[in-house]
Amino acid sequence: MPPSQHNGLSNNGNHNGRRKRLVSRSSQRLILAISLVASLVALVIVITMALVKLSDMRIQNMDLQARLDNARKEIARLTPELEQTRADLASLVQDRLPYLKPLKLDEVTPIHEGYIRNIVFSLIRHGKQRLYEYKILLENNTDAPVQPGFRVMIFDRYGIQIGLHEVRELPQLLPGESTSQNATVQRFIDREPSYFAVTLLSEDKAPAH
Repeated sequence: MPPSQHNGLSNNGNHNGRRKRLVSRSSQRLILAISLVASLVALVIVITMALVKLSDMRIQNMDLQARLDNARKEIARLTPELEQTRADLASLVQDRLPYLKPLKLDEVTPIHEGYIRNIVFSLIRHGKQRLYEYKILLENNTDAPVQPGFRVMIFDRYGIQIGLHEVRELPQLLPGESTSQNATVQRFIDREPSYFAVTLLSEDKAPAH
């Protein structure tokens, strides 16, 4: 083969090699550009979805806030009516059962009926149970001994009796003596007490008031 032909083939080979390298680099750049564009598109989609979700959450939050405001307004509107209803119910109970006293927890209520001086109720929690304990003060201010005995009754807000406890056969109280008794009222109806009454068993006529 003549030298001129050999040189020509060499030049063509070098030219083809450079062309392949250029094509390969261009392909890599194109693939990189496509990947970059795809990543940007995916990022834009994610950001758009996040913005849409955030917008939906804001709308939901505004809706919930509006409902909460309406509920507060409704509660504020109904509260006076509820208080009036409770007052009317209490008045009806007191008119129908005037010997009942309001049951206030951890507050001493004076009685001053016979030898009973006062009583205080407390709420005792025992697991899920709600027990109502009372402490009653007895005092003999007469000139003769007395044989104490009494009945403690509790009532719900409608004036319905829901519990009872009786104490009998206590030691005599001499003139000037005093004593106190603690016990739990047994409820036979599972309701919250609102009133109470005390009956002297020695008289057993009308509840003390």
